[in-house]
Amino acid sequence: MTLLDLRILTFNCARALIDVSSFALLVLDPLFANTVKPDIVVFSLQEIAPIAQSFLGGSYLRPYFGAFTDALNITAQAQGGHVYENIVAKNVGMTALIVFAKSDVVDRVRGIEIGGAGVGMVEMGNKGAVGARIRWAGSGEEEDTYTAFVAAHLAPMENAVQRRNEDWRDIVRNLVFTPERATSTSGTSVRGTLDDEQRPLLSHTDSPSSHHTIYSSSTTRSYLFLAGDLNYRTSNTPPSSNAYKSWPQPTSNRNSPHHFSKFLSSDQLTREKDAGHTLHHLEEAPIDFPPTYKYEHPFSSSSEPQETDSERDDDDSSNAPVITNDLQAARNARFSKDPYATETWVWAKHRFPSWCDRILFFPAPALQVHAYAALPILSTSDHRPVALAATISASSASDASAQEGQERESPFPVNPLWKREREQARRRELVAGVVLYLVTTNEGRMIALAVGVGLLAGVLAFRRYLGY
Repeated sequence: MTLLDLRILTFNCARALIDVSSFALLVLDPLFANTVKPDIVVFSLQEIAPIAQSFLGGSYLRPYFGAFTDALNITAQAQGGHVYENIVAKNVGMTALIVFAKSDVVDRVRGIEIGGAGVGMVEMGNKGAVGARIRWAGSGEEEDTYTAFVAAHLAPMENAVQRRNEDWRDIVRNLVFTPERATSTSGTSVRGTLDDEQRPLLSHTDSPSSHHTIYSSSTTRSYLFLAGDLNYRTSNTPPSSNAYKSWPQPTSNRNSPHHFSKFLSSDQLTREKDAGHTLHHLEEAPIDFPPTYKYEHPFSSSSEPQETDSERDDDDSSNAPVITNDLQAARNARFSKDPYATETWVWAKHRFPSWCDRILFFPAPALQVHAYAALPILSTSDHRPVALAATISASSASDASAQEGQERESPFPVNPLWKREREQARRRELVAGVVLYLVTTNEGRMIALAVGVGLLAGVLAFRRYLGY
């Protein structure tokens, strides 16, 4: 049978441009050293850029998309010279999805469908989801395989459990995959996704039956992965002023009250999913890594505990541990029995440490998870990246029975107005993006000033013309 090796990474970028060299060290982390180099690499990104650039999209986002392409290329070249081609680069507001495939795998792409939904303010994309459904050609008599990747960002705050559940409902109702010519991070068309006349494999009608959602599929040989900052916390209320003293710290002793596993029992996502309130039918590999949010300070390679005394001024960065700029040391530690042993965790005191960043999937007999882990902390974000290594198979016809019965009933009906409402929300995003760009960026303020001066000069000239 034909196998596809996947690496999926989710990261809340905190609206900052990543440091390419630092991120490159994490892309193919040593914790995954026993896994093969992936055929497909997927980045699920939240808060990829400031809100103005995210809402405007296009060329305003190109530097942010391009940084991830550069990071992957650096790593791939350093580890065997693999060439990855970007086949999907899409965003809905501040949530983005980037998909890469090895050059020899890209030839198997037979179609790409894109979908998105905003669940933020008035359905805009400050929170939301974006997904891609990719059709891969089978070999010989094998049937085609479909992989769907969805990047998501749900509502924040400890007490917003119901709002997060509602966000999931709205994503399910409004994220509808429709055919689209794929473009890369550079804005060029992707090889393997040709004109409609050349690729009559996907319907372009507006009939609901011709579109696919997170839960629907035209074939049993389909896989779906959901990755993102799902924002489920470990408490329903904010922490007290002294709560941080009992929070997790690196220890290999699972009986220690400071071992992160003590917090995992309070995970909201597990509770809500088990109750049937969210992420229906999705499963997750066992979590054996520390909370992914909220880190107050950058990564420190020191094994000595950092100062967390209550008298320290949270706003005073002079006492903060600084990044060592030696992420290689962090990578080397990943080979040890305790890959987090060299770290010191300095938590933001106003948020409970939580596993906000997760990767889930629809279980399938031909899906095998090899590793699921949190990656070293980067200085640009208060979230850890999280990665999953998995293998899926494009089973031969003789294995078709193993895949039967995998289609799952959607917990919510499709919103019949999904397309119109997304178009309306997109217009609101553009208006908000322009206003925010003019107000919050130096370039925007310069444009606003120039326009203002021009208008004033025009008014004065017109008054002079009229003899005032």
